[in-house]
Amino acid sequence: MVIGRKAARLSLKLRERVTGASDLIDIAGELRIETEKAMLVFDGEQSVWLPKSLVEENGDGTFAMPEWLAKDKGLI
Repeated sequence: MVIGRKAARLSLKLRERVTGASDLIDIAGELRIETEKAMLVFDGEQSVWLPKSLVEENGDGTFAMPEWLAKDKGLI
């Protein structure tokens, strides 16, 4: 999916507000379980619990999160 620069900047600003971080990456995964505060995401190899306060579901099979969180959870 291709989006314009203005939309990309708006998306990044929204993600910065949600996570408080600008070093976001997208991780491909499948939502398995969702609770009020967390989501269980399967990345094809492992299932990990991720806090909703730090993760945004993109709606295209990917999840935006701070790079440090992805590293901490073993996703990258």
